[in-house]
Amino acid sequence: MTSAERALALVDKTEANIKHIEQIGSTFASPVLNEWRYAIRHVLTAFSKNEPSGLDAQKAVSHLKRAYFDSCDIVVDCQLDILRKIHAQCVGYAETVVKVAPDYPAWLETVRDAQRAHREAQSRHGDGREAAFDTLAPVIERLDDVLDKMSFHAEEIAVAVRRAKMDAKLTFTAKVAGIAIAALTLAKAVFWAFSRFFND
Repeated sequence: MTSAERALALVDKTEANIKHIEQIGSTFASPVLNEWRYAIRHVLTAFSKNEPSGLDAQKAVSHLKRAYFDSCDIVVDCQLDILRKIHAQCVGYAETVVKVAPDYPAWLETVRDAQRAHREAQSRHGDGREAAFDTLAPVIERLDDVLDKMSFHAEEIAVAVRRAKMDAKLTFTAKVAGIAIAALTLAKAVFWAFSRFFND
C-alpha cells in the first residue's frame, strides 16, 4: 500500500468517526483537527516537491494515524460517558432496572468489554497500533446498540428507579418510626416500673 493509499484509508476511517461524534451530539475535540492540519501541511509540502512518497508523505501518514486514534478515543469516550451517566442513576437498583429492561446485565457486560478493548488499543504501540484501533469499530457499533436500547427504555427505567427510591425512603422512615415508638414504649414501661417501685 502506498503512502497516498494509507493516507486515504486513514482519512476515511477518521471521517466516519467524526460523523459518529456529530451524531452523538458531542462537542468536537480539537486534537483530531490539529493532527489533520499537520497532515495536510505535510501532504502539500510533499506534492509541491513532487515527492509524494518522501519524508513529508510519511509524516502526513503519521499525523493522520494520530488523528484516527484520537477520533476513536473521542467516540468511545463519548459513548461511555453517556452510558456512565445513565448507569449512575441505576446504581443500587439493578433488580428494579432488570424488571423493566431484562437485558440490563448484558448491556453492562458490553460496556465492560468496550472499556477493556479500548484500554488494550490504547496500550498498543508501533506497527500494530492501527490494527488495534481498527478492532474498536465493532465495539463502537455494540455501544451504539446499547445506547439505543437504553434510550428506548430510559423513561421507564427512570420512573421505576424513582419509585424504588421512594419505597426505600418510606420503608426507612417506617423503620425509624417503629424504633422510636418501641423506644418510647420501653421508656414508658421503665418509667412506670420505677415510679411503682418508688411509690411502694
